[in-house]
Amino acid sequence: MKGKVKADAAYLKESILSPSAKVVKGFEKFDTGMPIYAGILNDAQIESLILYIQTLK
Repeated sequence: MKGKVKADAAYLKESILSPSAKVVKGFEKFDTGMPIYAGILNDAQIESLILYIQTLK
C-alpha cells in the first residue's frame, strides 16, 4: 500500500471484514494477527464496533 489512508468508517469496516486488504509496505509478509470477521459479525455488530473505535480518538 502506498500513501496515507484515512481511518474513516469505510476503512474500518474494510479492515474488520478483510484485515489484509490494505497492508503497510514492508509488513506484507507478517501475519496481521487479526482474524477475518466477514460472516461472523452482522452489520449491526460491525457498526457498533466502528462507533466504539471512533470514540477512542
